[in-house]
Amino acid sequence: MGDLYYEFLQALGANDGDSACSLITNPMTGAPMEGSMLSECAKGFEGEGESAGVDPSLIDSLDRSMIEASDNGDGTASAALMGEDVGFTFVEADGAWYIDGGQFV
Repeated sequence: MGDLYYEFLQALGANDGDSACSLITNPMTGAPMEGSMLSECAKGFEGEGESAGVDPSLIDSLDRSMIEASDNGDGTASAALMGEDVGFTFVEADGAWYIDGGQFV
């Protein structure tokens, strides 16, 4: 999950909605996003980093070693950035880990 969250942050900093949304499950199905759902997510995502005040240079200063993942014991996982919970739940789908899209609806 640490690698996944780091990749998500990198996509956020690059304003890359396609990459960010490919790391999130479809909130309706729990499966990885694809097709029109992925496209719609990407359109909605782009510009979010800027409007949320995310400074790309701050994202660039983050190192993967600053992120710790932990098993929640219920089939989900969480991550912490520099000791602070990132606020996302991670779930397994199709044999890989994703950010749970259900938390965004």
